[in-house]
Amino acid sequence: MASWLAPDGWLVAEEADVGMWLADYDPIWAAHPAAWHEAFPHGSLGQGRALLRQIPQLGLADIGADAGLDIVEPGRT
Repeated sequence: MASWLAPDGWLVAEEADVGMWLADYDPIWAAHPAAWHEAFPHGSLGQGRALLRQIPQLGLADIGADAGLDIVEPGRT
């Protein structure tokens, strides 16, 4: 995708990082990574973080990242 960029173009990549839920206090959310890994056994629970480590190899400028994590009380969705 980076090779398709026009000069001064933007590339936005979004990738889930379900590994952040492994230690969730709510058992429903804490079970999500295991279910995801069962559905995608060759996938990485930390793919979002891995993607960020790979981007500098593309030779792009002004690379940035942002992450969000919802904190939900047990029993609430």
